[in-house]
Amino acid sequence: KKQPGLLLVDNDWGNFVRYRTKCPIYSNNFILTQKEVDYINLTQELLQMTPDRLRQFAPDIRYVLVSNMDLNPLSESLLSNKNFEGFEILGEQRSQNGEVLGRVYGVEP
Repeated sequence: KKQPGLLLVDNDWGNFVRYRTKCPIYSNNFILTQKEVDYINLTQELLQMTPDRLRQFAPDIRYVLVSNMDLNPLSESLLSNKNFEGFEILGEQRSQNGEVLGRVYGVEP
């Protein structure tokens, strides 16, 4: 809430995030125009990137939210226990057995 910034999240989660935070997102599943279709395509393209490539290609993104329900390379990378330069874990949810269910990252420009 203190530092809103562009948040990258799978469009399936977009509606939840958009109405619970002050952070703008690229896309959600409220699709009425070609512009919304284009943003969904952009979101899907960004989610296929590595964390390093994402920072190079989309320096305006300040946050990334990933879930273990997401099936994309970026989520898989960020849910691993690896550290990625420019990405800081701001929050995390784990199951009772310790499995990471989701994370939110702050992304340095």
